[in-house]
Amino acid sequence: MKGNFELKKQINGIGLFCIIELEIEKSKDGQLIINYNNNDLDDLDDFKIAVEYGILLALENLSFKGLNRKRDFKITITKFQSIIVDTSLSCVSYASCRAIYNAFSCESKMLKPNINEFGDFVF
Repeated sequence: MKGNFELKKQINGIGLFCIIELEIEKSKDGQLIINYNNNDLDDLDDFKIAVEYGILLALENLSFKGLNRKRDFKITITKFQSIIVDTSLSCVSYASCRAIYNAFSCESKMLKPNINEFGDFVF
């Protein structure tokens, strides 16, 4: 299964940018595994934490909606793009969460996270 999300917005003069693509497979050992299969995140440990937060949030929200109750996945980040002035940790978490929703084809069913009219992320 593949998922992606592109966050490219300007709200009240604030730029929000993050592009993420990922692949999801069944985990052989029954645990959630997150791999970073590119060099884009090598020196960005804070962004890795934000990616993981977004993925965990998405899986939790899917579970609450009854769309997926399992967490035994191997998730590989295949593409990550950021712009230093427009990519925050919140942008990364938001895009990661939305990429998971995209992979499960349930974006329209999920109301959160979202971005309000002030450019704030509502998780």
